[in-house]
This record gives sequence, structure tokens and C-alpha cells, in this order.
Amino acid sequence: MTGNTSFSLINTTTGDDGDVPIELCSLNDYSQLMATCYLASFALSLIGNSLLVCALVRFEDSQSASRLFFLCLASFDLLFTFTLPFWAVDFLHHWVFGETACRILIGAFHTGQFGSLLLLTAMTLDRFCTVVLNGRHLAKPGRRLLCARVACVATWVISISASLRDAINSETGKREDKTYCNYGEVGEVEAKVTFYIQAVLFFILPLVVIVLCYSCILRTVLSVPHMRGRQRTVGLLFCIVVAFFVCFGPYNIVLYLLMVLDLSNCDTEKLVYFAYEISRILAYCHCFVNPVLHMLRPRFRSLLYQVVCCMKLTSHPISQPHINHDAIEMHNGYKTTLSVEMTLEQSESTNVF
Repeated sequence: MTGNTSFSLINTTTGDDGDVPIELCSLNDYSQLMATCYLASFALSLIGNSLLVCALVRFEDSQSASRLFFLCLASFDLLFTFTLPFWAVDFLHHWVFGETACRILIGAFHTGQFGSLLLLTAMTLDRFCTVVLNGRHLAKPGRRLLCARVACVATWVISISASLRDAINSETGKREDKTYCNYGEVGEVEAKVTFYIQAVLFFILPLVVIVLCYSCILRTVLSVPHMRGRQRTVGLLFCIVVAFFVCFGPYNIVLYLLMVLDLSNCDTEKLVYFAYEISRILAYCHCFVNPVLHMLRPRFRSLLYQVVCCMKLTSHPISQPHINHDAIEMHNGYKTTLSVEMTLEQSESTNVF
């Protein structure tokens, strides 16, 4: 998933944010563009995820598995987000924060990136069990919350472990009398092995799980006759899959091409470098895509309005049936199956987000 494993296969120097080395060819300078996009992503993600966290902490049931999932996802996104201004400074000027900060920030950068991808995968499996399997594997009280806690802890452990190598090997280096935060040198075999492991674990596996699970969820949704909100549900399922592929598909495809293409030709390298920078911008947009998807949900928009207006929620702020949140909450928050509609009638006291 990380770019350092690709460009390290050729005799190069490193990119400004330490993400990949770039061969010394008269490449176009995209520093202004990259820094602007990084800062824009930082602002959008900080606002969106902060509002999401405030809404969850203040208004959501503390024993909700969905609340835990979304809080953990927002934490990964914010961790990733907080590193972006440092890379923007690196692009526009040079690295002024020291080698220790270089290692910490690269570790935080990849922990947030990897964690977000793995947790989205876990949340997708949770949605699949709840909707398609009718929640029968999570029927025991507290079991879904326990599974959510295990998934969140495991995601943190795996993400930190996967980021340690890059964090430990990172270093500051000089180029044209300027200091930059770079990945350490790695051999060709190690670079290839690392790339393929990360590509499988943090892109191919999540993509397969998301596509298969949401396909099954979609089939379940369409099998329910006269279900309310069917169009919105189908639309949001489509948005989730498309957003994932648009953010991470081009990035990983470009990284794979870097593994197999001959970059000895300068024109070819310029084209690949341009494609890499654009795909990297798309990949880094993932940190604010999740809050945007949440804002499409009526319930979230209601809570967002109350957060912004600093209004105190009453016990039942919205005139609608009380819904068992853990039994029906989809990744995008819409009611999708016959069991969901039955839950609408049976629930009596659980607030929904």
C-alpha cells in the first residue's frame, strides 16, 4: 500500500513527504499542488471527523457497537489527518522538525491509513452479519459490542505493527542543501515483498470483502418488497464501493506499474510521476470521505445540526419509531431488510444514530 516500496526499486532520491523516492530526472514540480491538496484534506477531515466524534460522544448510546466502530474509524482518520500539515511544509519548504518527528509522523501516517482500511473491512463484515445473516451470530446480548471491541483492538495492533518497519527505518537526508524526511534504503527483494504484502492486506483483501459483502447486502435489500428508503440504500451502497475504489484503486495500480515498468526513459517517468501524484491525492482524500458519507444519512444530519447549534437533545428529538441501533445500523445507516423493519416495530427504547 505504501509507495516507498515501489520507487525504491530504482536508483532514486526521495519524495518530499517521504512517501516514495523519485528518480533524478527533470520532473515537473507539483509541490504547490500537493501542499494545497494536503491542507484542504486536513481542513475537511478535521471539521468532518470532529463533528462526527462530538455527535457520537454526546448523543449516542455508549454501549452501541456502531458507536465504537465509528469512533475508532474517526480516530484513525484524525491520526492520519494530523500528519498532513507536516508533509505540506515539507513540500513547500523542507523538513524542519527533526529525525525523531520524521519517524513518529511516518508511523502515525501509516497507522492511520492502514487502520482506516482494516476497520472499514471489519465494519463491512459486521453489516453483513447483521443484515444478511439476520444477526443470528450476534444475537446474544453484548456479543456484537464484544466483537466490535475485539475488532478495534486487533485493528490498532495490526496497524501499528505494519507501520513499525517504516517508522524505524525512516531518516532525514540532505538534497540540494535542504533536509527531507525519507524512508530508509531497502533492497529490491525486500521492497517487492513488502509491497505485495501491504497491497494484499490493505487493498485487495478489503476490496474483495467490501464488494462481496455489499453485493449480498444489496441482494437482501432488493428482496424486500416495498421497503422504505430502498433507492437511498442502494445509492449509498454504490457510493461506499465507488469511494473505496476511487480513493485506493488508482494509487495501488500505479504502485504496481512502478514495480513492472522500465523507468529508464525520462518521458515515461514523467508520465508515471504525474499519475502517482494524482493517485496519491485521491488516496489521501479517504480521511474526509467517511464523514461525507455519514452526512448523507438523515439521522446524522439531524445530530450534526444540533451539534452546530449547541442545542440540547430531548429524550426523543425526532418523531419516528425507536430503532434498535445495533440490530439494524448499516455502514451507511439505512434500513435494509425485512428483519430491520421488524426491529422497527419491536424496539422500544434504543436511540438511533
